[in-house]
Amino acid sequence: MALIGLLAAACLAATVVIAADGDVAGALIPLFLTLWFGHVAVAVRMLRRPVRGTVRPRLEAIDDGSVGLTFRYRTAAYYWLAAALVLTAAAIALFAVAMRSAGWGYTVVFLLLAAITLSPLTVMFRRPPGRLTLTPGGVHHHGFAFTCFTPWPVVTGVGAAVLAEAPALIVEAGPSPETRVIHALPRLLAGWEQRLFPLVVVQTPLLGSDPVIVYRTVCHYLANPYHRVELSTPAAIDRVRQQRFLLPR
Repeated sequence: MALIGLLAAACLAATVVIAADGDVAGALIPLFLTLWFGHVAVAVRMLRRPVRGTVRPRLEAIDDGSVGLTFRYRTAAYYWLAAALVLTAAAIALFAVAMRSAGWGYTVVFLLLAAITLSPLTVMFRRPPGRLTLTPGGVHHHGFAFTCFTPWPVVTGVGAAVLAEAPALIVEAGPSPETRVIHALPRLLAGWEQRLFPLVVVQTPLLGSDPVIVYRTVCHYLANPYHRVELSTPAAIDRVRQQRFLLPR
């Protein structure tokens, strides 16, 4: 990430120098590279740095109409990730055009690569934003590309892990007839959420709330099943905001 940031800074400096010499058109290329490297650097940083000290619980319905306590993904995550993908695809497309002299075969291959780079957007914006929802019946996670529901009786614990250098919240669970996969990708394209199922995996940097508070919330309702009835009411929001958790020692 530091290297990408340095490249962005170098391209910005080149943009200023070239523009100062009066070559505005020539400055467009380093300007584009500045935007590209800058967005990629911020997107990578966002995937590694969770929100701290903020909690935004709300009540929302899941796929079956059940209402539960919800922690949404950050809206900014959608912008930075989508912008990084679009700029990367644009860079590949520009390179494809530049490769015309080498033969149209190369151009077609790189244009296809640019289209593949954009393909995650069709999944990301299918039903944004992502969210983790706790209902009286279970745990529902709607990620970028994988959506599932796990009933409380098969949830055995809550933990944390680091997956590809990104922290994640892990809701440990086993299989159940009531467990359901609502949306998934082909296995070849699957991410961590799908590969580790029936564990519920949430990449915490994507959450708009402090993952420590989210973790303690899940722990509370796992350890205190008689409180789960409040998950569809404002009482759950009050509990989270006041951090009135009864956690096992």
